[in-house]
Order: sequence, then structure tokens, then C-alpha cells
Amino acid sequence: MSSASRLFFAFWPDDQLAGRLGRIAGWCVHDAGGRKVPTRNLHLTLLFLGEVTATQQEALEETASRLAIPPLTLTLGQVEFWPRAKILCLTGDDDPPDPGLLELGGR
Repeated sequence: MSSASRLFFAFWPDDQLAGRLGRIAGWCVHDAGGRKVPTRNLHLTLLFLGEVTATQQEALEETASRLAIPPLTLTLGQVEFWPRAKILCLTGDDDPPDPGLLELGGR
């Protein structure tokens, strides 16, 4: 039986931004309760892939290693609660997405 992993593509913040996001998460947990995610686990999910086999993961990693990600700017201006997943998260505001992100999506 082959094992499967739940994978996703994500952006990981640098240490300075991760620290700022961790402080925001701490304030939210203090005010609303819940459990704070460790700062080292904070990320921006771009695409959830779901369950993939080890063979699929290897192919995905090979393909991803060849991607050239253009510089881009993301504005996370909204805090949302997703009740089904029980997640409090920062999401993008209503501004149009950065052209670099749109370019990435067209590859």
C-alpha cells in the first residue's frame, strides 16, 4: 500500500513578516480564544492539491523546482473566520490581484 500526503503550494513569509503575522495571531487568540498556530507554520496557501502519492509528489517537486516566480505584491487586508475548518485567516482585499500573480496562474 502506497502512502499519500496532503500537499499544497504556498508562499512562506520571511522571518520579519512571520513575526508580525504571529503577533496578529496572538492578539486574535487572546481576544477570541482558540489555538495559535506556531509562527513557523504560517503561510499563504496558493493551491491545495489534496492527497497525492509519493510518485505524484516527486513529479510535482520536479516541476515546481523549474518555476520562476515573478516578484509580486499581495495585500492581506481582511480577517475571516472559516467555521467549517475552524480557521481564522488573513485574506486578500478587494483590489485587483498583482499582475505577477496572474502571470503565475497562466503558466
